[in-house]
Amino acid sequence: GPRVVVLGVSPGSAEVVMDTTWIAGISGLGVRTVAWSPSGSVLAVGTYDADTFLVNCLTWKGMDSPLHHGVVIDDKKYGKAEFEVEVFEETSGQYVGVNLPVRLPVEDPSTSTLLPATGTDRLLFSGTGRFLATVCADKPNVLWIWDASRFELDTVMVHRRPIRDVAWQPGSDTLYLVCGTKEVFCYDDG
Repeated sequence: GPRVVVLGVSPGSAEVVMDTTWIAGISGLGVRTVAWSPSGSVLAVGTYDADTFLVNCLTWKGMDSPLHHGVVIDDKKYGKAEFEVEVFEETSGQYVGVNLPVRLPVEDPSTSTLLPATGTDRLLFSGTGRFLATVCADKPNVLWIWDASRFELDTVMVHRRPIRDVAWQPGSDTLYLVCGTKEVFCYDDG
């Protein structure tokens, strides 16, 4: 639906502590997925419009603009001068750095489906809460890694096949993913 409501529950009562109707960017079909950071201090809200909003759970205030999953990656939109976005493309089971700008592969909407795949499909915080990994339904071969402390895109990983599963190593910033091949891919910021 178009909103997320968080309730604070105590014996004998329930109180609404957050209602996403205040997030102006959530429109259309609304919220598709949510994920808590390991500390519980940040709630990520993914929409069918392929945007991701981060909400501070102490103040229940959201960021001013969403993390957007565009089709073209360049420093002008996603990075600031002091932070450079890294884009890696998988070739023969290895990652190769790609120069910006990059046009990402987008899945063509199926003409046989009434509701084509769209939106932020998966949200996963790293074990430390520093990073947020996202996958969009219309770009199933692309893994987005956001720096949750800076609210900026950090790394994009483009694969030859759709991503089947993603998992962060508990308590760390090391991520593993599979794409239905014999390889297990690893991302480690260190």
